[in-house]
Amino acid sequence: MIIAAFDNRLGMRYWNGASRPGGEAMLSFNEMKLAFPDGQVYYPVPDYRMAVSLYSDRCLPKKGELTNVAVSYDAPRYLFSDEEAAFDAVCGEGRFAEFANSYLVILGDVSLTDEYVKYNRTRKPRFQLKTSIGTGADGKKYVRKSALSEAGRDHIQSFEKKYSLLKDMNPRLKILEPELMDGGMTASFPFLTGETMDERLARQIADGEIPAEALQKAIDEVLYAELAHTVTFEVTPAFTEVFGEIPPLSDHAYTASNIDALFENMMVCGGDIYCLDYEWVFEFPVPAHYVQYRNLSYFYRKYKGLLTCGSLEEFLKPFGITAEMVSVYDSMEAHFQSYVHGAEGNDLLERYRQPVKTLEELAAQDQELSRAKDRILQLQAEVEEKNLNIRKINEVQRLTNNHVTNLEVMIGDLRYEIGEMAKTIDYLNRHEAILFKIKRKLGGVVNKVFPKDEKAENLKILQEYAAAPGEVSEVIHHGGGKKSDSRGF
Repeated sequence: MIIAAFDNRLGMRYWNGASRPGGEAMLSFNEMKLAFPDGQVYYPVPDYRMAVSLYSDRCLPKKGELTNVAVSYDAPRYLFSDEEAAFDAVCGEGRFAEFANSYLVILGDVSLTDEYVKYNRTRKPRFQLKTSIGTGADGKKYVRKSALSEAGRDHIQSFEKKYSLLKDMNPRLKILEPELMDGGMTASFPFLTGETMDERLARQIADGEIPAEALQKAIDEVLYAELAHTVTFEVTPAFTEVFGEIPPLSDHAYTASNIDALFENMMVCGGDIYCLDYEWVFEFPVPAHYVQYRNLSYFYRKYKGLLTCGSLEEFLKPFGITAEMVSVYDSMEAHFQSYVHGAEGNDLLERYRQPVKTLEELAAQDQELSRAKDRILQLQAEVEEKNLNIRKINEVQRLTNNHVTNLEVMIGDLRYEIGEMAKTIDYLNRHEAILFKIKRKLGGVVNKVFPKDEKAENLKILQEYAAAPGEVSEVIHHGGGKKSDSRGF
């Protein structure tokens, strides 16, 4: 057996802006058919490198079935259009094979019975399995769930018990009975042809409006339980292990809760509703409104492109699920996913996931970039203005510093002059002190020689006769009075 894997050069992702791999063969659908006329062809989704699902000509995807197809692990991608919507269009026209991203062709003398395969490899080993659709030797089609390792045997064998728990709970539903095969490694179910409830409900979305009445009726049918199978919700250790710690909740629950009771897992066939999947059934109490929330949220995420409501919270309002309840249920869902995939398993592929941006996001980023550029120019102008002010301030500071330096020089000179003057004053003070002492001693001698009473008279005489040398002082009497006359001789 030979397996040929290659990209479709007309694949949807390459029409939608993905870069083409270099150095690899690429064939269109028609070229592939000409090159391998006898090969069994499978269509891996999203591509053969990281295939999650395999389709075939006997089982092609339906409109709305392909989700998360624009994922990229090798390089960032920029989408020209909504890739899921584009796939919905080609699936609706029956032309998926022409626009599949890549092909797997099985060559050789071998006949594979599987028409469709989906793998769950990111789960914990005990929950890892594959789901396949094919035709058995009796000519009847089947749906099988098979463990990928010995660790998953118990999980597969638990389908028998889950079937027995659910079959009598809701008389409005028919539960497909499992048939264990391969030593308990595979559970086989009959293949049904019909219309799933989510497809039927999606057709009732008109002008983007929520088909609230139809959804509520569907919920009442799918989640109905006989009174004997309802209990009051209470937190148990088993509940906490799967769903984590939650605040107190007042709600009812079921004796067995099938949280996989999604509209997409319910098929209307021959007037009856069949439950196609019940992998996750718990015997401990689970809030009934969480099961309802999970069903509605899956429907919303699958068909939100057809709805005008802007958020999950808005979508859930008509069903009495408040934003506070959504917060609690989101936490429960996150813990459940961690229980299934492990602390790291659920994020394994996310670590290698590359960013994928749409034209709308690029346009928004371009507008943001333009605004950022304008803001940068504005800030640059403000910075330049501030720089100019700083230069002015620096110039003032420079001049001030020069003036201060000059003042410091002047102060230094003045201090030097003051110091010199202080020396002079000190010198004069010392010499004036000597003269004062001499004057004081002479004054004492004079006071002794001339008593006080005689002193005034003696001073008068001295004043009269203490003329300069060569001058005689004479008192001249005349009509105007007496006048001192000093003449030289």
